[in-house]
Amino acid sequence: MLMSRRSGGAVRVKSLLFDYEGVIGPELGTLPFRGSIARRRDRYVCEVAGVGPDRSIEYRDGLLEKYRTDNTCTALMLEHGITAREYNSKVYGSIFKSIGRYVHADPGLASLLGRIRLPMAILSNVTEEYVRAGLGAQGLAGVFRPVLGLESMFPLTKPGAEVYKAALALSGFSPASTAFVDDTAANLEAPGRMGMVTVHISPGSGPAGTADYTFGDVKELLSVLVRD
Repeated sequence: MLMSRRSGGAVRVKSLLFDYEGVIGPELGTLPFRGSIARRRDRYVCEVAGVGPDRSIEYRDGLLEKYRTDNTCTALMLEHGITAREYNSKVYGSIFKSIGRYVHADPGLASLLGRIRLPMAILSNVTEEYVRAGLGAQGLAGVFRPVLGLESMFPLTKPGAEVYKAALALSGFSPASTAFVDDTAANLEAPGRMGMVTVHISPGSGPAGTADYTFGDVKELLSVLVRD
């Protein structure tokens, strides 16, 4: 049984809320097409903002700082009113349809998830289109319900506390019996304050901040849960 630092005792976890990138699936920025995506993104920034190519990176960095986000789509949605669908079309094109060339099934992960008898959902700052495409390529379609990403949660994003409240409500989860799993330590602070058990996925490092648990990968966590 998992323990919470805040409750001072064992917590019977009844639901699991996962980040996607770096936890269940790969970081979008680590896939082989990231260079092509970056060039298309910069061209789109120029188109939307009306700036020249020599200013696209500076302009983008300024927006990310202004809105305190690391997500270009989120920043452009806030500043220019674009939609996630438009951003995906312009920047990613048809890449998500061929994601299976780059993202592959992990039988060990699929087996462990299949043994978890708890409701599981995903909360990600990236587009749901990428998450769903990735889950499909991994053979995990339908495992997580709901899948919450940029399209559903905008303008809320991690690590702001409101996004977790909204995700819990949409998932039907209670904070007192939910474990939140993320690979970014800052994203675990608000869930911890809300009473969730927090789990940091951090390969090759020790405990992070105020997280209740740290595991090298999500399969280590799932192996513990299936033994409970």
